[in-house]
Amino acid sequence: MNKADNSGEKKPEQPKRNPLWRRLGITLAQVTNHSQGARFGHSWRVLVPAKVTGSGRIRKQFKTYSKALAYCEGKADLSRASGKRAFVLSDAQREDAAEALRILGDLPLSLSEAAEFARKHLKPESGDITLRQLVDRILREKQREKLRPASIYGIRFYMGRIAEQFGDERQVKTITYDELRRWFDSLEDAGATSDRHLKNYIRYAQQFFNYSVQFGFRADNPAMRIRPPRIEWKMPAILTVAEAKRLLRTALLPKFKELMPATVLQLFCGGLRSAEVERLDWRDIDLVGRKLEVLPATGKNRRDGDWRTPIIPEGAAEFLFLHANRTGPVVPARFPSKLTALHKAADFPKWELTHDNSKRHSFGSYGCKLHGKDWVEEQMGHNTSATFLKFYRNARITKQDAQRYFGICVANLDKDDDAEVVAIEKEA
Repeated sequence: MNKADNSGEKKPEQPKRNPLWRRLGITLAQVTNHSQGARFGHSWRVLVPAKVTGSGRIRKQFKTYSKALAYCEGKADLSRASGKRAFVLSDAQREDAAEALRILGDLPLSLSEAAEFARKHLKPESGDITLRQLVDRILREKQREKLRPASIYGIRFYMGRIAEQFGDERQVKTITYDELRRWFDSLEDAGATSDRHLKNYIRYAQQFFNYSVQFGFRADNPAMRIRPPRIEWKMPAILTVAEAKRLLRTALLPKFKELMPATVLQLFCGGLRSAEVERLDWRDIDLVGRKLEVLPATGKNRRDGDWRTPIIPEGAAEFLFLHANRTGPVVPARFPSKLTALHKAADFPKWELTHDNSKRHSFGSYGCKLHGKDWVEEQMGHNTSATFLKFYRNARITKQDAQRYFGICVANLDKDDDAEVVAIEKEA
């Protein structure tokens, strides 16, 4: 009878034929267990040589012979399978695999992981697409989403410039971080664009490649590591009472009278943006109730239900009643170019540089001094106090200045006012 091990299991008869695991050099032996000089039965020790593992030797101990034998046979089966896989590769492929491992070096990647990484970058999930095709695809989708013309223009211009720079037929997946970096650096070094425009170039590039990643046309976004320039905070100018009167007097001239309603509304009603006043209709204006309705379709954040009803001050209503044709759109055709002509005629030759958004800023600054921050935020539709405080707090104006500003009317329009140009300063 065969001797039993400490588990009570009897050792089976040895196979007549020399098994594979033994031919590979794997050994299986019964050993006596020792602890603090005392014996307490037997166990089974397996030694697997390095030539089988491909790395270091393995030593394991089992309580029963059956488990030890199963382990030996399992290691032999793995070795056999590995050997068969080796014969699938040609000599050239094996050499190539060895060279790939050398190149990977200490990178924490296996060959299969490196291959998967390469596949994602070289053969994107959704296939290949050119720069121009992707620009056109994004434009079609955004037009279906009914983005406003200014947003569509931004996509067409800035994303279109990517296609122009690198070639319409260039594959999206081939654009690299280094190429983008050199392009943006060249724009900056040549002084070909302002910091704000450069920031827009980078921002649109990031959106462009984000889209390509999201829809499976490439595996990464090469623009995400590019940091846009920091735009220094600039004190926004506001109009003095005298300047506001000068602008209104010019808007009342026969040549510019069609621009008078928009000028009045921007100066005194809800801090209207130029894009908002361009979308206004006279149906949105209640002169009797002295209310202006800025619907979501008119306001900046239409998808968020941006709906506000600014009041129309009494003096502003007087000016609006002077306008004969109070039907249809509030602004005339070719409004931007006509507005530029009005500003120049009112002695603001470089309005975009010196007084950009000053009508809106004036409303906010004077309104804050006269009615308080909460009132102005409600009138202007601000949803964050931080934005408001950044632009309208701490103006060097007095409450008397604010009263004179909102007190402008037809009767006192021709009276001169000696107030100086006011610039908003950040509170120390």
